[in-house]
Amino acid sequence: MGVIFAALYISTFGPRTGWLPGVLSGVLGGAVVFLLLKEVDERRRRKLRAEKHIPPPVRRKHRR
Repeated sequence: MGVIFAALYISTFGPRTGWLPGVLSGVLGGAVVFLLLKEVDERRRRKLRAEKHIPPPVRRKHRR
């Protein structure tokens, strides 16, 4: 979804404002959209786990 946002932003604002600012803004905006959607999904998963009383997954350390 972030890639789609970046592509649409670059294609619409690139010709208007210049390609370099359009590309930079599109890439940064795409990263923000990606991180925002990732956080929303993680919160949804935590909420579902809490409702079902499932403990969070255990992160195991690598053995040496």
